[in-house]
Amino acid sequence: AIPIMFLIMLGEMLTLSGKKKSRAFILTLLVIWFAAIVTISVLGAKTGFDFKERYTSVERQIVQVDSLDLQVNLFEDDLKISNEMEYSFNNYLSIDEEEIKMGYARIEVLSTPDSIFYYTVERRSQGGTLKSAKINSEDVRYTIAQDGNVLNIPTRYSFPKSSKFRGQKVTVKIFVPQGKQVVLNGNLENYPLKVHTRTHFSDDFIEQSSTWKATDLGMEFKGFLE
Repeated sequence: AIPIMFLIMLGEMLTLSGKKKSRAFILTLLVIWFAAIVTISVLGAKTGFDFKERYTSVERQIVQVDSLDLQVNLFEDDLKISNEMEYSFNNYLSIDEEEIKMGYARIEVLSTPDSIFYYTVERRSQGGTLKSAKINSEDVRYTIAQDGNVLNIPTRYSFPKSSKFRGQKVTVKIFVPQGKQVVLNGNLENYPLKVHTRTHFSDDFIEQSSTWKATDLGMEFKGFLE
């Protein structure tokens, strides 16, 4: 805004032969502008330094199931994503008095030669030092709940406001034993979900509840649920 005001005042000086008051005002604007540039540069450099290091923590959890299928439900806060919903997944950020809630956790589905279902949760963050990046990563709150053969997975994650925005991200990887299946419930077409398939993966395959079988070449689409 200051350069625009400067041009206006300069035009006034040229057309009105200039006034001492205008010259003093322009000088004041230039001083304020210079001070603002210095301040922003210092703050920018300090904030940039806080992204110098990156740390990723990985949590691995075995999923005990008593069938060949593992059911997966996604929850937007307390709302379960269903087939009837055309959810846009655009509620990327919300802030309250204590925490910052962000979305969306990236979810990947992969086949594994192991004999058991399991998943990993990767929490990533940045910081000015490796220690601070590790602390920021550990402050990320994200919990997956198991209910029998069902995994209830939150779509969003949160962290304390004191951690600030430091590149926090969450990635969930679900590993399916070869020969077994996973059922992805709900309309997930617009969600950042990746199924590592034998052939080209299309979002059309997850526009409603779908079944996927793990093979030695990747996940294979088996069809939609009725």
